[in-house]
Amino acid sequence: MFKEKIDTLPNYLSFTALFLAWIGILFLFKNYILLSYIFILLAFVFDTLDGFFARKYSLVSEFGKMLDSHVDVFIYLLYPVLVYYFYFGFQNLIFAIIYFIFLACGIFRLLRFNIIGLSVSSDDKKYYNGLPVFVNIFFLGIVLIIRHFFFDISEIFIYLLLLLSSFLMVMNFKFLKPF
Repeated sequence: MFKEKIDTLPNYLSFTALFLAWIGILFLFKNYILLSYIFILLAFVFDTLDGFFARKYSLVSEFGKMLDSHVDVFIYLLYPVLVYYFYFGFQNLIFAIIYFIFLACGIFRLLRFNIIGLSVSSDDKKYYNGLPVFVNIFFLGIVLIIRHFFFDISEIFIYLLLLLSSFLMVMNFKFLKPF
């Protein structure tokens, strides 16, 4: 039995983010890429709000931290891989390996964050250690815009982007917390 209160606004917001991510994934399977990405961006907003309200109203909990990380896997790791797989059609063995590396590095990044949290500088600025997983949604957005308005994206570019993102997620450098 849980000893902490789990029916809190931040946890409801996390489950809402998960629901929106799920709807985004379902739209992706139907090849409605724009609608799919809109739902993922809405999931990002709710995922951001859960932490904001948890901190603002002192509702931070171990359950909430774990829930948030599990939701992050769907929004910021699994969704981009599914877009590259289904929408771009990158479905070869090399991509399967790169997708695994990306997912593994992202999950490592989330686990590390759950253990050590944010870093705080002497001037009270908060930093993530390594590239936060939410940046992957914005990388994906840039790739979608480039493909839609300019030209097709090469496999090599996506290989490099996913590997670079994977590497940066597990590196130990300071990334300023934007909000």
